Amino acid sequence: MHCIITAFSLIPDVIWAAIIASGLTFLGVTLSNRANRKCLLMQLNHAAKEKDKERELQIRKEVYMEAAEAIAESIKDIQLLPNRIIYTDNLEMCNKLLTALAKIHMVGTLNTVKNTIQFMDKFNQSTMPVIPEIYKFAVLKQEIASLGKLSESKVNSMKEINKTFQQMDDNSKKDPSVLDIYKNNINALQIENENICATITNKETERKTLHTKLLSMCINIAAYLQKESFYVIISIRKELNLEIDSTEYLSNIEGLFKKYENVFTPENIEKLMRG
Repeated sequence: MHCIITAFSLIPDVIWAAIIASGLTFLGVTLSNRANRKCLLMQLNHAAKEKDKERELQIRKEVYMEAAEAIAESIKDIQLLPNRIIYTDNLEMCNKLLTALAKIHMVGTLNTVKNTIQFMDKFNQSTMPVIPEIYKFAVLKQEIASLGKLSESKVNSMKEINKTFQQMDDNSKKDPSVLDIYKNNINALQIENENICATITNKETERKTLHTKLLSMCINIAAYLQKESFYVIISIRKELNLEIDSTEYLSNIEGLFKKYENVFTPENIEKLMRG
């Protein structure tokens, strides 16, 4: 042990200074590298989190744009429904709405999901009364079409009877019994056809009245849903950090819709259609 101490004591101070300096340098480099690695890891984690946020934001944007488009299309479908039921039996509508809004439940915040659920509830409640009226209209449309075919068959029958009568020889035409049968058949068919035409006229009047009612209902429902949809839109804008003064925005919307409240009544629509 004494020899070791003696050996160390013989080492010049310059060498000891070099050894200590090297040790301190090594320690400094080690600590610096560790700090750099830690800083780099923090930067990488931050970059990864930012990328995740950007990716999540992009997904949300796509979902929300699809939802906004589906809401607008569904409101448009409701507005056009009274005209569609006249020209087509295909009443598929609002197909995208449920799918698009369901996606919000996957990516939306609690407030956005809450407003979406409330909108769907109001959508269902407001459109429910239209369904029986659409059914009535469809039944009337079918009845009118059936009566039209029946009237056409009566007219064709009269034409056939008249054609058969005209093809008879003059003696047969002058035969009182033949002439009576001809007249009776024609008169019976005419009376039946007149009754059918009168029924068609009554049902057409009923159909027009119902159509006017549906126009009023659908226009007002669409306006109501458009107003209610803005709560979803506001939630989406806030979630996407798009600046908006929700109080002023809703106040303007309320004022706009109140201006046209009770304008689209069946009576007013009928006047517009006549005028």
